[in-house]
Amino acid sequence: MESLGRADINSPGPEGFIVHIAGPTDSGWRARDVWESEAAARLFYGSHQFQSMLAGAPPIQQQARPPYRVEIERTMRDLASP
Repeated sequence: MESLGRADINSPGPEGFIVHIAGPTDSGWRARDVWESEAAARLFYGSHQFQSMLAGAPPIQQQARPPYRVEIERTMRDLASP
């Protein structure tokens, strides 16, 4: 996230970005991103900034799938508030 300028949770996201969820699995990491459109996601994932972040990293598998439903009860800022 730091290399993308998003280390601080209050940093602005890329155009069309809605939510990013990531965590460790038994075989590495899994991330799920939700975008306003597939075009917005493609623009970001094809950007020099994102591609530079991947340099030297293991290949990632990307698969676009339309969401059935997105619900967000509260934001991470709310969870981090005392």
